[in-house]
Amino acid sequence: MNGSYDEELQLQINTLLDDLVFTENQLRAAREAFDTEEYARLMRVFLPLQKQYLKLCAEQEKRLNDDENADELEAFNKVTE
Repeated sequence: MNGSYDEELQLQINTLLDDLVFTENQLRAAREAFDTEEYARLMRVFLPLQKQYLKLCAEQEKRLNDDENADELEAFNKVTE
């Protein structure tokens, strides 16, 4: 695995998570204040943030699984030699 890419991926995930938490708090405040315009505006921001966050999490999980599978195959090859 490319260490710098994985570090950057994790940094992006953490940043998006912070943004999601902030936006969720703003949504809660808008909902409690019955501010439907603000709530709708925030939802237009929240949904793409959430989509990107989930996409990056899936990519990270796939990369981790690919590395684990590669290690198992390498270990198997060493045993049979």
